[in-house]
Amino acid sequence: MGNAGYKIKGGEATIDASKEKVDVIGKKLTSIAFKNLDNARIVMLRLNSNKLTSLPAEVGRLTGLEVLLLSDNQLTSLPVEIGRLTG
Repeated sequence: MGNAGYKIKGGEATIDASKEKVDVIGKKLTSIAFKNLDNARIVMLRLNSNKLTSLPAEVGRLTGLEVLLLSDNQLTSLPVEIGRLTG
């Protein structure tokens, strides 16, 4: 996974939630998943300019998240769990 905080296979990125800042911009992603949710420290997640149509419900477990950038995607809905985010 390296220092970038993500690994891409096909059109899916697996994001390391234990990193504080993760930028996965313009990678043509169609989906994302998270790892290390029990040690989530992520405060900034930039997913701009991809092909995402949805987010996984686990995004609601990123309780320290302060910045979530999703512009220029193809989102049709957001998971209810996103309402848990208070950062």
